Amino acid sequence: MSLHMRTLLAIFAFVSASLCTGVAAQRIAVEGYAATVNERVIMVSEVLELISPVERQLRDMYEGKELAQKLQEAFQSGLQTLIEQALILEDFSRQEKMFIPDKLVDERVNEILHERFNGDQSKFLATLAEQGLELSDWRESIRDRLTIMLLRRAEVLEKVSISPGAVYEAYLDNIDLYKTPAEVQLKTIVLHKGLTPEDAEFKRKEAERTREIISAGEDFESVARETSEDSRADRGGDWGWMKLDDLKQQLRDSISDLKAGEISEVIETEDDFFIVKIEARKDSAITPFEEVKEEIERELERLEQEQVYRTWIDRLRAKYHVKVFHTDET
Repeated sequence: MSLHMRTLLAIFAFVSASLCTGVAAQRIAVEGYAATVNERVIMVSEVLELISPVERQLRDMYEGKELAQKLQEAFQSGLQTLIEQALILEDFSRQEKMFIPDKLVDERVNEILHERFNGDQSKFLATLAEQGLELSDWRESIRDRLTIMLLRRAEVLEKVSISPGAVYEAYLDNIDLYKTPAEVQLKTIVLHKGLTPEDAEFKRKEAERTREIISAGEDFESVARETSEDSRADRGGDWGWMKLDDLKQQLRDSISDLKAGEISEVIETEDDFFIVKIEARKDSAITPFEEVKEEIERELERLEQEQVYRTWIDRLRAKYHVKVFHTDET
C-alpha cells in the first residue's frame, strides 16, 4: 500500500472517529468491502483512491465536523460512481459476442505511454511499480475503462438526439435568459445631505449651484473631481456602464428620458443629492436565436443524456444485486 493511500486511510479513520455520534459515520469501515455488485467487490481503498484528488481541496476549505461531513459526501459520491461502473461491467460480461479486442487495448496503452511518458517505457513501468501495480492488472483497468466508454456511447450518447424544433422551443420558453438588460454609461456628482435638515438644505443649494456651473459650460469631469463627495470623484464621477435595474429607483426614474450628452436636474435620494450626466445608452435587447442555439442544444443534450443514463443505471440496479456495506442501502 502506497504512503498516499495509508495517509488517506488514516484521514478516514479520523473522520469516522470524529463523527462517532453519527450513525452513518459509525458504519464506515476503514478497511474491507465498501460494496458488491453480484460477485464484483468494491473495496474501501478503491473508493478512497478515486476521491483522493478532492481530499486536499476539502481539507483546505473545511475543518472539524464540517470537513468530516464533506469527506463523507465525497466518499458516498465516489462509491456510487464505482457501483455504476461495476454494474456496466457486469452487464457487459453477460452479453454474448461482445468483447474488447486486445488491439484496442494496445492502442490505448500506447497512447498513454506517449502522452504521459513521452514513449519512455522504462519510466512508465517504474511508475507502475511505485504505485504497486502489475502491468497485467493495469491493462485490465484500461480494458474496463474502454468497455464503460463504449457501452456509454451505445446506451446513452447514440440514443440522444435533439431536434431543431426542441432547441427553438427551449429558446422561447426561457427567453428571459437571453435578454440583454438596458444599460447606461454615466457620470455623477454626489453631495451628501448631512445629519440635519439645515445640512440638507445647504447641500441642496450647493448642488443647484454646481449644476448651473456645468450648464454654463464647465467640464463635468473637472467639477466632479473638485466637488463630488463619493468614491468615484477622482475618476471624474465615472460609473462606467450600469444596468438600469441596478440603479436606485429615484435615479432610474429621473434619467429615464435623458439622451446621451444630457445632464439631469438635481436628483434627491434618501441620503444624497445627485447630478447625472448620460454618456451613452444601450436599449434592452434579446440575443438572437442563431447566436445561442448551439449552447441551448448542448445543454438539452446534456440533460437528455443524464436522464437516459440514469434510466439505464436504474435498469441495471434492478437486474443485478447491489449490496452497500456501510449503509442500509441494498
